[in-house]
Amino acid sequence: MPTVSEVIEVIETLAPRYLAESWDNVGLQIGRRDVKVKGILFTLDVTIEVVEEAIGKGANLIIAHHPIIFKGVKSICSDNDKGMLYLKLIEQGINVYVAHTNLDNANGGMNDWLAQSLGLQNICVMDVIGTLENGQEYGTGRVGMFENPMTLEELGNLVNDVYITHGVRFVGDKKTRIQKVALCGGSAMDYYESALKHKADVYITGDIKYHQAQDLLAEGLVAIDAGHYIESICKDKLFAIYKEWVKMNEYDIPLYISQVNTDPFVF
Repeated sequence: MPTVSEVIEVIETLAPRYLAESWDNVGLQIGRRDVKVKGILFTLDVTIEVVEEAIGKGANLIIAHHPIIFKGVKSICSDNDKGMLYLKLIEQGINVYVAHTNLDNANGGMNDWLAQSLGLQNICVMDVIGTLENGQEYGTGRVGMFENPMTLEELGNLVNDVYITHGVRFVGDKKTRIQKVALCGGSAMDYYESALKHKADVYITGDIKYHQAQDLLAEGLVAIDAGHYIESICKDKLFAIYKEWVKMNEYDIPLYISQVNTDPFVF
């Protein structure tokens, strides 16, 4: 069986930690690098239900997108839900690794998955952060083109079907014709000006606030708020990457896609 450290090498080959934003917290957040991995569970978020799922399946490594530890932790005790979550993970010997904005910014990572799944072509980085050793640019969000234009409403239906959401919110006229798309998973309204610079017809992201939507309209940019949970696409994608790795190395490690819906919103 490989160690936690060896398993981490796979995801950090795709999404090196230096690709993460300076404010982010990525990497091994709970656990030991020398522990042998008995099973891996892939999830968007780590909640108590996800931990119970890992325990039930005998998985001692959780690979998540959203950090379980983000702000400073002043205590770990049973007085609150977060403390109980950390204690259960430690007591059960479950390791937690997080790939967040490093996976978002990686070429072939989160935002490429979101763009490709919509069928976009000529995909490029929306907001360039830097250049890799191989000369490729990396950064936040993606911009791509549809071969055939569609209305904003039709795009909303496509987003709903592809990302399996429970509904999307529109900003702007639903009859607007769309061909050039800018998108960024998660809560990425801070980057909408990059979408404008690319002369995108629409911006797809999550967690658009009321006054931000007014700003979009004032700039003449329509948008789709598809919610934060569209990033759950990472579960299937990471599972596929590790399935190939396990097969190639002839490891006998069970892999699991979390079946827990961690979206806090009900529509």
